[in-house]
Amino acid sequence: MTGNLIQLMIPGMTKPGRRPSTSSEWKLAFIRRVVAAREKFTDSQAKMAAELERVNGLTVSYDTYRKYEILDAKKGALLRNDLIVAFCEITRTHVSELLEGSPFVGATQATTRRRNAA
Repeated sequence: MTGNLIQLMIPGMTKPGRRPSTSSEWKLAFIRRVVAAREKFTDSQAKMAAELERVNGLTVSYDTYRKYEILDAKKGALLRNDLIVAFCEITRTHVSELLEGSPFVGATQATTRRRNAA
């Protein structure tokens, strides 16, 4: 190469090299999904912390759990990855829905959609 930089366009990006969202935007959206899922289960953060501790067998204090719901990209903390599966089981939320923010489409529904589209 003679110094030419090849820039790749990634689908969904408006300009080469630009991300569709920042990490802080994703973090806030993830925290909002955690809050929404917890609110389907209970209105109490303390109860959620106790249930995570019971189901997962790991120590989760109220003070620790409270930090997972602080809607501030710098002060808030992400739900620990060793708690995500238990959290999803408790709140009856699919893991990919919690992580990605879009409703989970099962294999049978995806297959049906493809067949109808053809």
